[in-house]
Amino acid sequence: MGNLESKKIHIIDKLTKLLKKEVGVNILVSLLKSFSLLLLFFLFFSAIESVFFLSSSIRTGQIFFLFVSLILFFFLWIFNPLAKYFKKKSHSEIFNVSKSVGNYFPDVKDNLLNSLQLLDYKNSASENLIEAAFEKVYNQIKEINFLEIINYSSLKKDSKIFFAILSVFISCLLISPSISSASLRLINFNSDYSKPAKFYLEVITGNDKIKKGNNILLTVKGNGELPNDIFISTKTKYDSEFLQHNVMQDSNNIYSIKLKNVKNSFKYFANSGKVKTNEFFIEVVDPPIINSLSLDIIPPKYSNLPLQNQQDNGNVSGLLGTIIKFNISGTKELQKAVIIKSDSSTIQLKVNNSKVNGNMQIKNNFSYTIHLEDKDRNKNETPITYLVKTIADKHPIITVTSPKKTSLLPNNDIVNITASIKDDFGFSKLSLFYKLIKPEQNSNDNEFEQKEISFNKSNLEQEIFYNWNFLNMIVREKDAINFYLEVFDNDFVSGPKSTKSEVFIIRIPTLNELFKQAEVTQNEAEKNLEEVFKEAKELQKDLSELKNELKRNEEKIDWNEKEKVE
Repeated sequence: MGNLESKKIHIIDKLTKLLKKEVGVNILVSLLKSFSLLLLFFLFFSAIESVFFLSSSIRTGQIFFLFVSLILFFFLWIFNPLAKYFKKKSHSEIFNVSKSVGNYFPDVKDNLLNSLQLLDYKNSASENLIEAAFEKVYNQIKEINFLEIINYSSLKKDSKIFFAILSVFISCLLISPSISSASLRLINFNSDYSKPAKFYLEVITGNDKIKKGNNILLTVKGNGELPNDIFISTKTKYDSEFLQHNVMQDSNNIYSIKLKNVKNSFKYFANSGKVKTNEFFIEVVDPPIINSLSLDIIPPKYSNLPLQNQQDNGNVSGLLGTIIKFNISGTKELQKAVIIKSDSSTIQLKVNNSKVNGNMQIKNNFSYTIHLEDKDRNKNETPITYLVKTIADKHPIITVTSPKKTSLLPNNDIVNITASIKDDFGFSKLSLFYKLIKPEQNSNDNEFEQKEISFNKSNLEQEIFYNWNFLNMIVREKDAINFYLEVFDNDFVSGPKSTKSEVFIIRIPTLNELFKQAEVTQNEAEKNLEEVFKEAKELQKDLSELKNELKRNEEKIDWNEKEKVE
């Protein structure tokens, strides 16, 4: 391909692009006009539908008209330009567009058109002249953008018109519910629609949850030309059909009815004639309830009392340190359980589904309540208040019966102490406290010394016998020993409690007191011997009488009399 031919092709290619661009612009203009008219027709039909609520057949005719209009616009305004766009460009079309380029650019004028025509009809005689003329024109126009001659004013104007119509159409759909509804009915042209009522109802309460036994106010708002009677219909799962409740309106077109002490969940809707709202649901929630309450009352170990089980009664009496173990069963799955005491302190309980467990220790007198909470945060209402009372662990009792309040030290230096002790749960220790008092000393000068007395600590009531040996104690005439016994119980929770006996005095006898004591002992021994001698004489007399009686009646003695003799 020669240089001249390539330049010609280049020019023709630029002119062809110009032609296509012009046709494309014309197609866009035609599309905008078509869509603008179709939108206007659709908006016009929607407005008519919103006013007259047309039948399905008329709406079908409207849609058919729109469809025919679309086909007509296509063939009138779009088909020919579209075919022209893809068709190969003829010489006449090239020459025409060349003329348009010459008219647009003053420097070019008819030079481009003339040079292209000469190239098509050149002969050998004038070939060099024609090529030289084309070369001159080519150099003149090769840098020129032919697309500059395209007029976009019509496209801009029709674009503004289209977008204005589209904005009006969208605004009508958004602002006017009637136009929006009419447009939907027009799109669904083959569906039948009932003509809307002159009023509509709006349920304000909606779906809700309430606790069982609570009240609820169902509220409906009326809009439009409202009738005299508005109804709210309700239905529980136990009802075979909806129950209708007549309600009255207030000055603000608000209709309401108050349902009291609601026990069951129910569906409801508002209606008047054929106008009916959607159905809504009121869920009645059962608050958690204690289904069963079991207490294991575990006394402190030192008391040796048995474990007690208590059913459905949270009132407890127990010793300090008693453990109360709770086993609670609720009526539904729980999230939280807590004991609140009268001093505002709380005890968290362990929750496992509907089961609750936990411990509490008795430290004083108090009251408490058990609070349950389910997964919806519903709580048991008006929980029962239970009382916890402490049982006092009494002080031990001790009574010393021997020796006397004041007595002399016996000759054998052993003081026999006899005492009785008593407690409600047992003992931990029994101690003897004593101190030596010299005649020249004050009784408060010395401290009491202590010695433990062994005994059975688990026997709740017993006699104590203790022989106190003074052989290892250095005492003198006129000295005295003060002593008392102290017994401790086994209350290791609050600390062992103790009780002291009164103070007893053991005096060291003087020499005269020893002689007198020996004399008394001798006199008592003589008296005892005289009584034994007298009893022996009486026995000898009885034996003599029995011997004589046996001799007289030896053959008549029966078995009982023989036993008597033996």
